Amino acid sequence: MVNLERKGRDSLDGFVRTLVDLLIQKRCVFDLVIGPGVSGIAMVKIAEMVYQEINLQFPPKLLIPYYRYTKKDVARGPRFTNNDSLIPMINNNLTNIKLLKNVLFVDDEIGKGTTIRGILQLLTRARPDLFVKMPTFYILAENHGFITDVVETPVTIKFMAFSQKTKGVNNAISHIIPEQLGLLIDELDTTKTYKNKSRMNALFGLPITKLRNGKPVWSNELIDKFNKELTDFNKIQKEFVNYVRDLLRKTIKS
Repeated sequence: MVNLERKGRDSLDGFVRTLVDLLIQKRCVFDLVIGPGVSGIAMVKIAEMVYQEINLQFPPKLLIPYYRYTKKDVARGPRFTNNDSLIPMINNNLTNIKLLKNVLFVDDEIGKGTTIRGILQLLTRARPDLFVKMPTFYILAENHGFITDVVETPVTIKFMAFSQKTKGVNNAISHIIPEQLGLLIDELDTTKTYKNKSRMNALFGLPITKLRNGKPVWSNELIDKFNKELTDFNKIQKEFVNYVRDLLRKTIKS
C-alpha cells in the first residue's frame, strides 16, 4: 500500500531538486513561468518559494484557468474543449512580454499532453509574434507517459520529469497535506466534492477553476468555504505554507 503523504513529499523533493538544478547548475533563465489549471497554479507557487530560497528574482508568470472536464465530481467527465474565452486574458497578461526564449511550464503531472497542447494553441493565437523564433518550453511535471512528439506547435520541448507515476496515484504532490490537517478538511468536505489538489490550493491561498456561464474562470469558493467554517483558517494556511517551505529548504540544503 502506498504511503500517500510520503509520495507527496517525494514528489515535492523531486520538483525542487529538478528546478534548482536548472537554475543553479544549468543556469537557465526563464522569460515566463506558466501554470495551467488547479495543479499548475500550485506548482507556480512552489516554484516561487524555491526562487525565494535561492535568492533569485521570479520571472513574469501566466496563470491560466485552463479547463479540461465539465464534471469534476465524475471521473474524467465529458472533455471540455472550448477554452477560447481565455485568449483575451492571456493577451492582456502578456502585454509586457516582447520576446520568449525560455519558458518554464510547471504542472503536477503530464500524460497525453492534452493541457500543454491546449495551452500552446491558446498562446500562439493570442501572441503569434512570440513564436516566430521558436522558444524552448521546459516542462517540469511527474511523468505519466508523456511523449514530446505529441506537441505540434513550433516550439522546442525539454521535458524534465521530476518523478515517475506511481500506479493508482494521481496529483501526487497534493498529498503533502499532513494527515491531521487532511482529516480536519475531511470533516468540512464530507462528500469529497473537492479533490486533494483543490484543497492544497485553498491552503496556499490560491483559487481553483470553475465554469461560469460556460467559460473557465478562477474561483475562491473553496477558500471562502473554509474561511466561513474555520475561524482560524488563516493560521492554518500560514502553518501549511511554513511546513512546505521547511520541506523544500531541507531539499535545497541536502
